[in-house]
Amino acid sequence: MSPDSKISKSIFAKRPVKIVVGSDERVYYVHRGTLEVHPSFDARLKASTDEYEEAIDWSGFDEQTIDCVLNFLYSGGYQAPQATSVAAEDEQPSPPDSPQSQPSWPHSPTPIFPVRARSLSPVAESSIGPDSPPTQALSECDLNDRPLTPLEYCDGVTLATDHEKQDQHQVEPEQETEGHTAAEIYLHAKVYSFASQLDFEKLEQFALNRLAQVLVALEQTDKAPFPYLVDAIRLIYKTTSTVDGARNLLSQFVALRYTTLAGEDLDELITEGGEFVVDLSHKLARRLTTTAMAFKKVEYLTHRNEELKAESAEKDKELKALREEVRPEPAQGFPAFTYQI
Repeated sequence: MSPDSKISKSIFAKRPVKIVVGSDERVYYVHRGTLEVHPSFDARLKASTDEYEEAIDWSGFDEQTIDCVLNFLYSGGYQAPQATSVAAEDEQPSPPDSPQSQPSWPHSPTPIFPVRARSLSPVAESSIGPDSPPTQALSECDLNDRPLTPLEYCDGVTLATDHEKQDQHQVEPEQETEGHTAAEIYLHAKVYSFASQLDFEKLEQFALNRLAQVLVALEQTDKAPFPYLVDAIRLIYKTTSTVDGARNLLSQFVALRYTTLAGEDLDELITEGGEFVVDLSHKLARRLTTTAMAFKKVEYLTHRNEELKAESAEKDKELKALREEVRPEPAQGFPAFTYQI
């Protein structure tokens, strides 16, 4: 028996599992083998379906999200379709270049499963930095340590290198900004929320990287990320724990581009308060602090430069005087001769 046949048997030999998806309760099927290769995810599903004897109830997640999940189960990735902001009662897509004037609540924002509290390893606890949410004991010392970290270096984000992008035929950020990139913010947030709630760590990491990739691309343009950004923030903060990579990434993006994002959409989100505003305020405070420190440093360096110029002028005068003192005078007692040829 060839290795390929063994793989096929492990995935396809068992009876498929029934899945109920979306508010319309559409029926999907998935092979057990694709679920069983992800232990934590598989264990959680088996516990809720009596070892898959019952249908998996994913009626709280829309079909677009589950399509991405199933694609990831079978291929290890997913491609973003025409992603849009989804209203609670109307899921008709809106043109990406003309987002809805009012931010809409994501479909079923309430957690489908209890949000788990993530424990940090000793190494992770010791490496908590000022980019982490305020619940991670953000200190005044941390606040003044350094400027906000670029999105591609945020905790948990591992974007592909240029060589890996070429191997995987991934497009560059400049190319990603074309089309419906802004709408993908909400799509990746939905997939991340699903993975976070169901302990699907590999999908969670993949969705976080895709979300970071889109946000990094949008940083290079003036394209409006609303209402997709607002929907994504609401969903992530509603369905994840306080120590979370997507929370950190989204609040970091808003803090870094706060002056360009300011407007009615962001104002409405901020007036709602909550943990997002707490995270954002800490990041903005750090940004203002580091900016003030930079101005003080520039002022100090300018003042020091003037002092050094004055000191240099004094030294030049002293050097000139010393040169005058040591300059040899004409020898005395010898007649001056004039030679004529």
